[in-house]
Amino acid sequence: MTAPRNLLAALLLPLAAALQAEPIVYAPLAGAIDNPERGFYSVGSGNGSLADLSTDYGFIRSQGVTLVYGRLNLEPFVATALPPSYLGDLSAGFGLARAAGLKAIVRVVYNDGFATPNPPTEATLGQTRAHLQQLQPIFEANKDVILLFQAGIVGAWGEWHSTDQYRDPLEAYADNNVPTPAGRRSVVDALLEYTPANRFIQIRRPWFKDPDFGAEALFPGEQVDAATAFTSLGVARVGHHNDCFLASNTDFGTYQGSGINAQKNFLAEDTRFVPMGGETCNPDIDFANCTRALDEMARFHYSYLNLLYHPDVLSEFRNSGCFDEINRRLGYRFELVSADLPTTVQNGVAANFTVTIRNVGFAAAINQRPVYLLVLDGATIVAQVEVPGADPRRWLPGADHAHSGSFTVSGVAPGATLSAALWLPDPEPALQQLPAYSIRLASENVWQPATGRNVLTDSITVGPTATVPDAFILN
Repeated sequence: MTAPRNLLAALLLPLAAALQAEPIVYAPLAGAIDNPERGFYSVGSGNGSLADLSTDYGFIRSQGVTLVYGRLNLEPFVATALPPSYLGDLSAGFGLARAAGLKAIVRVVYNDGFATPNPPTEATLGQTRAHLQQLQPIFEANKDVILLFQAGIVGAWGEWHSTDQYRDPLEAYADNNVPTPAGRRSVVDALLEYTPANRFIQIRRPWFKDPDFGAEALFPGEQVDAATAFTSLGVARVGHHNDCFLASNTDFGTYQGSGINAQKNFLAEDTRFVPMGGETCNPDIDFANCTRALDEMARFHYSYLNLLYHPDVLSEFRNSGCFDEINRRLGYRFELVSADLPTTVQNGVAANFTVTIRNVGFAAAINQRPVYLLVLDGATIVAQVEVPGADPRRWLPGADHAHSGSFTVSGVAPGATLSAALWLPDPEPALQQLPAYSIRLASENVWQPATGRNVLTDSITVGPTATVPDAFILN
């Protein structure tokens, strides 16, 4: 007969407590990191056309960029089905972006702004839905390299202004008009239906979604919060982009002329849980200056910005000294603050750990991704656990995020020295083992570029297996 279980636990408890060391503290990394799904984006050939296979995505990636604008120019097919040749080129374009380690900001357009006839070319809603139905399997097959979708489709440049198809039929066409509430909702509903359920749709003006606008809002009476965030609800899948960021008091019509502060307050709250990005468009130093840029990027949780436009605004950022900070802080920037890990473990005995992450970026992560603690004997993983409660989409700026768990090793030779690492890979199977798509923590001396892991320690010793003394074996 063996000793009572509570007596064995009492014997082992002091030993387990002795195995835990003081937390390891890490130094912040100073420079920019070309992490996935955030930062400046670039534009390839054909004004970013994903079906233009002449784009050198490898060169774009070599510039420290992980995002590209992915335009689907459907103007040639405004009244017809998409031909197999176009669909094939589009699939190939996604493949080229994947091979280069990039992700795409995807927008369907039917025109290139006022360079085409005015009113701009648009497809009917029925034709658009037919196109989206054709595109759906391509979107699904390539969602691993799609960051998100900009709503597009409507008006000049797909920016939801100067629309003919979606205007109030009782009013004459006018430049800079906006689609009706019913028109806005019909396009968003089509995109929510035909794009992957785990990808966001971004709209061009925050007041289109703001519940304070009542029946004019996309989702009247609804607003995303911590409880509904990252669910399948339409209100939780719709984010924002501003393609005239810092242009004027209204950002050239991004905000309505009255109640701007209230609209900005809504946007600041909404973008805690949905993505924000865009580009600058007007080099007016009264608005496009470093002070305002840093303030609004932080307030509205910016994840990305166009690297190429407007060049004068970007030059102002460089000349005034904030470009490097913007480059560092766009999107998430996760610093490893500390890790509380054991110095000695035993086969078959659970060991506790705590890791603390600080986000010093402008935003949290956009898309879901797992966080694993790996324990390795050389190159062999001897324990892998998903860190309980760790969701980088909820690691908002301005706070430390601590997560605790436990791991157990087995079959490791006593005396072996183990390492531990945090691994934040892409959740999609095609990308999960590719280091270019894993998150690097912004801390010194932790990154393994060959594996995409962040090493926490390399000095965990495997102790002898715990045994029960013969004196406690009762016959």
